[in-house]
Amino acid sequence: MNVRGINLELFEYDGAERRSWDTPPGAAGSFFLIFQTPDPDRVIARLYNENATVRPIEHPINGYEIGLPSGINLAIQHRPVQRLLGAVALSRYDFATAQHQLTSTLGFSQQEAITAFGATGYLFSSDQGLPVAVLHGSSPSPRPANSDLGGHHGAFHADDVDQTVNSFRTINGYTTLGEPETITDGPIAGDRWVYLNSPFGLQLEIINMPDGTLPYEKDAAALRTPIAIGAFS
Repeated sequence: MNVRGINLELFEYDGAERRSWDTPPGAAGSFFLIFQTPDPDRVIARLYNENATVRPIEHPINGYEIGLPSGINLAIQHRPVQRLLGAVALSRYDFATAQHQLTSTLGFSQQEAITAFGATGYLFSSDQGLPVAVLHGSSPSPRPANSDLGGHHGAFHADDVDQTVNSFRTINGYTTLGEPETITDGPIAGDRWVYLNSPFGLQLEIINMPDGTLPYEKDAAALRTPIAIGAFS
């Protein structure tokens, strides 16, 4: 799914091991979206339905915080420029580690302060890829697995997945979960990927999905944002 330039992968799991999580947005271990817009009222009018939970916010930024029936939580904030951001909330220790790892190992630069759902942190951006908000969340709780409701991870494109994984294996705190695999059938055949755990509590995925090479792209009406811009899952 391409939403305002962000590539979002939404998964449906029905296995017996799937768990539901009640971690509120803003608590450590949660993921949510931040939509900054000049007209929050217009956005909330389009999103609102009787099953949504909506809370007006006045400080520090005017807007709304909404929980959608889909389970996605969204902070709608008044800003002069419209943009959508992925946001993760980490514990105090993981947040400090993430600041260091994002700016050193992963090549991000720390930008403006961000506040949403009671969590505060910063926006991190790089020369390639979309910016991501990383916040210091409250009430630490166990992180959901990818197969759990509320599970999430960050995806980074690599020209060479195997070489990138070998580089991560030399860095303390990063652990690969198995070996890289290539999908050989289906709509994303040709995708090569592997998961790894990071030292700051967020699971990462290293992928290679060259634009225009996946089977689904031949007939799809909507395509991914080019890989040079990035993805979040």
